[in-house]
Amino acid sequence: MVRTDITLALESFSRFKQTVHQSMTPLYKDYDISAQQWMMLALISKSKKGITTSELAEIARITPGAVSQFVEQLDAKGFINREQDELDRRVTNITIPPKAQKRIDELIDAYKQQISELFDCLSDDELRSFVSILSKVGDHISLNTNQECSN
Repeated sequence: MVRTDITLALESFSRFKQTVHQSMTPLYKDYDISAQQWMMLALISKSKKGITTSELAEIARITPGAVSQFVEQLDAKGFINREQDELDRRVTNITIPPKAQKRIDELIDAYKQQISELFDCLSDDELRSFVSILSKVGDHISLNTNQECSN
């Protein structure tokens, strides 16, 4: 039996996600990137030694072809460098050049500030509860997804 509150929860979550996306769009435009490019850039920037396109596809859970498109776009904008692996020419390593790192750090700071402002309406306790609930649901979904994938 489906709980009736689930529909309300899904509608609220969908509205929340859409509102966050809309509020972040001007920031992305200021840095000339899309939300999807930002997601790729955030993942790449976490890897200090660089990351391969196949690793990026696996982490982002998107196809290697989609990663290649994002990587091309970010490379054209000067956010990343692409280098073929010396031992395996099929492998492309992605790194962030020092010149771009400063710009990325500015974007990360602006992103964190804007996200923080979105949650100003919550008390510290409410924010902790919100994070706890999202984590619990996310963990539950991951567990069920992993079980289904291994069957």
